[in-house]
Amino acid sequence: MLLKRLLVAAIALLCPVLLSAQDPPATAGQPQGSPPFVLAPGVQAVSSPEKAAILETLERYFKGYYALDPDILASTLHPEAVNTGGVGQASLTIARMSGPLEQLRKMRGKVKPPVVNAIRTVIDLFIRGDLADAIVREEYLPPMRGAGTTAYHAYQLYKTGGRWLIVSGVLHANQYEGDTDGRTLDMMGVRPGMTIGEIGAGAGRVTFPLARRVGEGGKVYANDIDEQALAELRAVCEKTGTKNIETLVGKVDDPQFPKGALDLAITAIAYHHFDQPVALLKNLAASLKPGATLVILDPAYDRTGEKDSDRPTTRERVEAEAAEAGYELVAMDASLPRENIFILRLKTGGAAAVPKVTTAPYAPARVGDERTAILAAIETWWQGHDTDDAVLLDKVLARGARSWFEHEGTLQFISSATEIERITSGNRRPAGTRPSPGEKRTVVDFTQHSAVAVVTMLVEIPRNAAPGVQSYTTFQLYKADDWWQIVNLAGWVGQ
Repeated sequence: MLLKRLLVAAIALLCPVLLSAQDPPATAGQPQGSPPFVLAPGVQAVSSPEKAAILETLERYFKGYYALDPDILASTLHPEAVNTGGVGQASLTIARMSGPLEQLRKMRGKVKPPVVNAIRTVIDLFIRGDLADAIVREEYLPPMRGAGTTAYHAYQLYKTGGRWLIVSGVLHANQYEGDTDGRTLDMMGVRPGMTIGEIGAGAGRVTFPLARRVGEGGKVYANDIDEQALAELRAVCEKTGTKNIETLVGKVDDPQFPKGALDLAITAIAYHHFDQPVALLKNLAASLKPGATLVILDPAYDRTGEKDSDRPTTRERVEAEAAEAGYELVAMDASLPRENIFILRLKTGGAAAVPKVTTAPYAPARVGDERTAILAAIETWWQGHDTDDAVLLDKVLARGARSWFEHEGTLQFISSATEIERITSGNRRPAGTRPSPGEKRTVVDFTQHSAVAVVTMLVEIPRNAAPGVQSYTTFQLYKADDWWQIVNLAGWVGQ
């Protein structure tokens, strides 16, 4: 058990999607190892002489990624490399990769790498001097757990010592895509002005969409037994100015919501982890207003074949536990790609309604790219950078974010926390040193896929009417807790 926990801790920071690939069923002829890259047309058209070397670094990284080989991984990573994001997460985790590599070395020969079946496509590659950005899309195929999940990896690379190394990576694997979009909230009956109790809110992946939907006239009580997760949720509320979320530390058998307060209770991607579901539902009843509903949204194990719990949330289980707790199942929706929605009410003493089961294909509303929001975050950063405004910088920088650049032949790293501390301590740059007179900034590369975005800007600084200095600043962003946050910045200066 300890070995397994160490393995999970290590690969969660290096390659989180592989957590959903553990113990796949044996299948004859199933692909093994690292499948080759497919190059999108735009990447095929890149003519840089550095292209082959960059792709070779990425190929080696994924070879080590799938094999859980720390030596191969280390050969592709800068010693200060960090990774960000995870599977279906809203809250960010930015962590150095050196720790997980050491864990993998300690477990060498004691763990069997998972079998991975996926199509990997390099969908964006931007190269300027010794700096490069690359985005890889992975589409996971049966019989893997997590089949149907699309993962996006964004990498910043730098050429040092004659070879390209990965300096930072951002991963988003939206295993639960669609479970909080507008149509799903409609299906769950979430309306403006409601008071909602969320059981198992964690750090707020579902909480913030609920709060946005109920609006200023509504309220969301976010419950969890994990006080640290709720502390993270409160920190995000403070940073984003969210006023209609209140956190409550609950018990395994009692969510501790106020009595008679809730128009709706919801638990999302959590019910299969509950230790005492019947007792919890019984204690929830006193918090529900007359006619209020309870919504359970949980992985559809019956359709996906996944199993990360000894007590998967099937319809039969929900009906049995609901009946024991005094509820009845009044509706079920099975149209989401990977989840089922169960809607329950307290029994009224009359005949139970026949549960309605919806199985029509899920058709989420089309959502365009979020270019405006992403560029607004970057513009806020520039304003904070130009004026040494710690408030503006803190507004758009993720905790653990950093910037890096080459200086005197080596890479230099500055944590955003250190920069903000410098400003708040009164150690400010002289007024007028930024921006330089006539400085021009132009977006020369923009790409956004799901919750990951990479934007590169050309910064031109004229010198006495001469062309002057041209530099590039690359921003890696991640949409977490319902807003775009800058997680890494990279700079390259040319002439």
